[in-house]
Amino acid sequence: MNKENIISIQSQVFDGFCGNNIAAFVFRRRGHIPKILNTVQYYSKFKHSGVELNSQEVDIILSEYNKDQEFMNDSNIYFLTGYIKNAECVDMVTKNILELRRKRKIHHGKSNGDMNGHTNGDMNGHTNGDMNGHTNGDMNGHTNGDMNGHTNGDMNGHTNGDMNDHINYHIDESNSEYPNRLMNFKEYKSTHQIIPEGKRINEKDMVKNNISTISKRIKKKDDELYFIENIINLNFLWVCDPVMGDNGRLYVDERVVESYKKAIEYVDIITPNQYETELLCNIKINEEKDVIKCLNVLLHKGVKIVIITSVNYNFDKDHLFLYVSFFNNKNKILYFKYKIVKIHFNCFGSGDLFSCLLLSFIVKQKGNILHIISKVLNIVQNVIKNSLTGLELNIIENQDIIASDGLINDDLINDVLIKEEPVFF
Repeated sequence: MNKENIISIQSQVFDGFCGNNIAAFVFRRRGHIPKILNTVQYYSKFKHSGVELNSQEVDIILSEYNKDQEFMNDSNIYFLTGYIKNAECVDMVTKNILELRRKRKIHHGKSNGDMNGHTNGDMNGHTNGDMNGHTNGDMNGHTNGDMNGHTNGDMNGHTNGDMNDHINYHIDESNSEYPNRLMNFKEYKSTHQIIPEGKRINEKDMVKNNISTISKRIKKKDDELYFIENIINLNFLWVCDPVMGDNGRLYVDERVVESYKKAIEYVDIITPNQYETELLCNIKINEEKDVIKCLNVLLHKGVKIVIITSVNYNFDKDHLFLYVSFFNNKNKILYFKYKIVKIHFNCFGSGDLFSCLLLSFIVKQKGNILHIISKVLNIVQNVIKNSLTGLELNIIENQDIIASDGLINDDLINDVLIKEEPVFF
């Protein structure tokens, strides 16, 4: 039985690449077996003559799928939604996704099992009951009380039991990267090398080695804060690319905007462009503080991870910016941005490519969402660079890049990864 179910609900064109033309190929080339539902069948991106599914036809397909999945609780389900032309179809897609989620008894957010540690007590604002998707379960080591993962009181992680390698006294040596953090005896002792007879080792080198080891441990722990599996429930996931328009031009029915506004609270990851973000938030983006306002609006409406895929500023014509934001395990919003060299190539489909690559990386690799975005951006940028001589993205010609891990490879990719920068507000 296939335990991985990717459902892509987007447009399809007879000639060219966009929507499901891109998603179906990308998913299969990267080893997935997607289920494809075409919301429209147009001649091309530019000639919208063809067939459009109505809401009843959408319901026939999705409700039948829901019946098949009702008793298959051991399989994971991943929805990717893109271009949906009318509001009734958006509402019908939302209805079917929510019905299946309820049948699978999965709350929006974390489900039973590993819940990144929200249990009885104050729980950073989560109380008993639905708890915004946080319920009792494995809890990843967090216990009763509002202790942010610390037991027996607020002891900054140090307790009298197992103590996670921390004991009640410290060596008076500080960490150069974290100067306020002292090394404890076990940490100091664990990094000391056995010195062969007849050899001497400088004490400063021993301390330096110890500091390096501790730094790596702390970095690893910090890295885990951004693990996608610690932010959202990967048993049932909805990635929504609210395709509505670009550069100030709407190319769906106006009522679609309102339908997406209602659906937002149920979405796990949303990937709007700048114009779509402005439509969803009723905020005009002119500077970075406007982006932060939009991120806050979408997160407080219920989205777990917001990725604004392309923001252009008048004061920087050479770059565009991607923003990502989410709540950490202390219920604090984190903001990051990626500064991307602008490639002056007017084509459709780069957003479709981004969203399906994003979902593929999440399903196959999991891990740090910030690293995932860097890899996806690297692939998209390289595909665009290799498509400049044509009128659209050269998807087939760049299939090896699309199937790659997004890292530097002399045969495929030679660009340095675009790294995230924290944004403080």
